[in-house]
Amino acid sequence: MCNLAPPLTLSLSKGEFVQAQTERGAMSLVMLTGMVAAVLTTIAFLPQVIRTWRTRSTSDISLGMFVTYVTGILLWLVYGLTLGDIPLIASNAVTFVPSGIILGPKPRHG
Repeated sequence: MCNLAPPLTLSLSKGEFVQAQTERGAMSLVMLTGMVAAVLTTIAFLPQVIRTWRTRSTSDISLGMFVTYVTGILLWLVYGLTLGDIPLIASNAVTFVPSGIILGPKPRHG
C-alpha cells in the first residue's frame, strides 16, 4: 500500500516572493540557453544540406546512421511535446526539414 502525502499549500512572504521572481529570471536564462543550443544544432546541418543539394550526392552519408539520427529527432520531438518544452519542440521540428532534405534522396542516389 502506498501512502500519499497531502498536497502542499504555499504562502509566500514578501522576501520569498522576491526570491521566486529571481528564480523565474534564472528560468529565463535556462530557456535562452536552450533556445541558443537549439538554433546552433539546427543550423549545424546547413553545410551538409547545401553540399547535398549542390552535388545531388549522399554517398558519403551512412543510411543507418542517418535513420538512427532522424529517429532520435522524432523521439526528442515527442519528448518535448510531452513536456511542453519550447526549445525541444522548436529545434527538433525544424531539424526535420534539413534532415529530410538529406535523407530523402539517400535511397535513390546512394
